[in-house]
Amino acid sequence: MNQNSMTFRVKLNLQRRCIACGLILLLAVAAMPARLQAQSDDFNDGNDDGWERYDRSGSAVITVTNGTYYMWSLSPGSGETGKALVFSTRTNIYTDFYASVDILDWDDNTITNARSAIGLAARAADVGPGTTKALVFYWTPAISGGGNRVLSIYYMWNDLPLGAVAATILTLEKSNSYRMVFSCVGNLVEGKVYNLKDLTRPVAYCSGYLDSIYVGLPDLPPSGRCGLFLYSRNNTTVSVTYDNYFAAASAPTSVPPPGIPHPVPGTPQVTNRVPVSDKNFHPPSAGISFNATTLGTNTIPTSGIQMWVNGQDVSSSLVIGGSPNNRTVSYNGLTSNRLYHAAIRLVESGGKSSTNEFWFDTFSESYLTNHAKLVEAEDYNYNAGQYQNDPPPSGYRISDGMQVNGSGVGYLDLPGTANVDFRDQRSSPESGFRDYRYFDPPGTWSNVWYYQADAGYTLVTTNDTRWQKSIALDLPDYHVCQTRGAEWLNYTRDFAPGRYHVYLRASCRNAQNIVFSEVTSDRSQTNQTTVTLGRFRAANTGHLTIFRYFRLLDDLGNPVVLNWSGTKTFRLTMDGPEQELTNNSFVLNYLLFVPATISPFPLLNPNRVGNVFSVSFPTEPGLNYTLQYKNALGDATWTNGSSTTGDGTVKTLTDTSSQPTRFYRVMATP
Repeated sequence: MNQNSMTFRVKLNLQRRCIACGLILLLAVAAMPARLQAQSDDFNDGNDDGWERYDRSGSAVITVTNGTYYMWSLSPGSGETGKALVFSTRTNIYTDFYASVDILDWDDNTITNARSAIGLAARAADVGPGTTKALVFYWTPAISGGGNRVLSIYYMWNDLPLGAVAATILTLEKSNSYRMVFSCVGNLVEGKVYNLKDLTRPVAYCSGYLDSIYVGLPDLPPSGRCGLFLYSRNNTTVSVTYDNYFAAASAPTSVPPPGIPHPVPGTPQVTNRVPVSDKNFHPPSAGISFNATTLGTNTIPTSGIQMWVNGQDVSSSLVIGGSPNNRTVSYNGLTSNRLYHAAIRLVESGGKSSTNEFWFDTFSESYLTNHAKLVEAEDYNYNAGQYQNDPPPSGYRISDGMQVNGSGVGYLDLPGTANVDFRDQRSSPESGFRDYRYFDPPGTWSNVWYYQADAGYTLVTTNDTRWQKSIALDLPDYHVCQTRGAEWLNYTRDFAPGRYHVYLRASCRNAQNIVFSEVTSDRSQTNQTTVTLGRFRAANTGHLTIFRYFRLLDDLGNPVVLNWSGTKTFRLTMDGPEQELTNNSFVLNYLLFVPATISPFPLLNPNRVGNVFSVSFPTEPGLNYTLQYKNALGDATWTNGSSTTGDGTVKTLTDTSSQPTRFYRVMATP
């Protein structure tokens, strides 16, 4: 395959999907004299003075309640005149612009073929029926047409969606609040969405160049208003609750990019944090460090800085320096080869507070290479159950597209057998999603992604870490993508006898489980039997370029430990039926089988009543626990007493003896 064909295979045409949505947005804004100063509104005054409303269908409800801005409307029909569109805009006119707003709640409409959109507008000019020209940055809460919740920047001309500037796919969680940021400098226009629990990095991003869109099209007015909007069609309602609106001619510079300042001035926030969100291979010796700042004169007492690491309060171990309004904070209690979830809570002296939440790991490549078994998601079985135990890297070089290995050395382009090696809802490969297993329906991507506009491309890379063995061969990191419910992939590998924790490295734009099971019949035949061993409960990471480890858990949420040896065939199954909500929601990178050591455990409530001794202790699934005793410490051996099997709960063992003195211990074994 030549270099040109490889380039085609990694392009992701999301913009054309967005055009197919058929959103027709109408803006109505009266022209005002140019003023370049910033405008903001936290809506705490209980009114929207200074805003101008437009309601296309006449059904809108707009209220300022409890310091938030609520907008609701109903589309009365399915034709063009029956589409609901509501705008509320400020009066300033901007050429270059920076507009942002919090989205606290929305109508999560999942009716088939429904369309709704909420977001920001800018450069709105000549507003009126048939004449509106604007840029809009919106997110579509409704699902239809393949399950795509689209985040898009669109170019409007005379009320019509003339061209997509940029787009990507994003799912926002109702349990979280978000901040949308829409900006333009010259011809570069960008849209970002942040989770308010982490303003250090966006969960989604798209951008494009306006001059590439203008080719063969009329020019968009160089300036116009900024504001808020919502839209719906097909007899559906749409609603959104906004807060903390801000617009200016340029972005605030108080926070190092890609972070943004907290929308409420004076609120304490985390900046300059190490590690970054979802950091892979973070050195434990680097610890956690950050600034706790108010970006102003508000002060943060040392007692107002708290941090939890994997659910444990480590605030007393923080080293705090700096000034009262810009504290430096560090923590040095990390250990190697672990997954971490951390949360930082800051409270300034006036009572304003914020929370910063993030995930990372302290695995090292050398540890995973030398001590764990790594299985790439794209290296599933081929030719009816055939496998390579430790396959070398294979693929196409990034620099020139030339093939490295393959032809049976590594898994590159080896065809799998449907319903034996995989099950896929597609009967043939999908164009654009066959970078690694070219002949198979399961989608495969490289880690170089292009979001396509009508002319030109925006390059978006993942947050994941390429392995040194791939870097040395100039190979990208390949993934499995375009997953759908009930699809599965089989893998076969040889395991040294031992106990293993299992982790899945993946990104996910909708919370969904992946079932992990062992194939217990002939892997070369159809109608295989399986035994479910656990599930990876994948959370929404925000976007398909944001990867995180998910641990294999049982039905009670306890970590699963496998006692494996020899040749094993195992399966990953997308949980649940095929449905629009979870279609194309996963990008799978690799599986890790990490040797499981037996962790120390405390002995709880040792007690003797009469001749009966009892002791309790937390257990780990898959381990056997035996109460052992000696009548004297000088005895040569311990004697086995009662025993139990661990299941993740606290167990109790007892011993009945008339001995006046006896010494006890609990032994855990695989």
